Amino acid sequence: MKKIIDRLAEYIASKGISHHAFDISIKASNGYIGKQIKKRSSIGGDVIETIVCIYVDLNPDWLITGQGTMLRSSVPELASEGRLPVGGGVSPPVCVLCVAKDETIAALKAQIEVQSEYIGLLKEQCPPGSGQKRKQECA
Repeated sequence: MKKIIDRLAEYIASKGISHHAFDISIKASNGYIGKQIKKRSSIGGDVIETIVCIYVDLNPDWLITGQGTMLRSSVPELASEGRLPVGGGVSPPVCVLCVAKDETIAALKAQIEVQSEYIGLLKEQCPPGSGQKRKQECA
């Protein structure tokens, strides 16, 4: 008999999402879902609640009981619950991943700026053409 974690693995595979990206989208620790899937372990109700809230196209009845279809049948069903996918059919997990990507890019840009300033300081201390001896002193 399939467990909840087996059905969740099936859903993740159908969406083409990596386990790491899924962990990020539900704010789980790195490797959490992969480990749970590998061991066929149970996941807590709070995690299931988070997954169902974020992945609005996932049918909670199917996830928990295996009854029905994996995906909710229609957008009107989601609309009646006030849980429409964001941005013309793009589901919230994509938005969460985009936010994480944007935050990572911003952090990397800040690091590049700091490193560029450091390189500038080093160039001031050891200007080009200052001779081999000076280059050895600066190294």
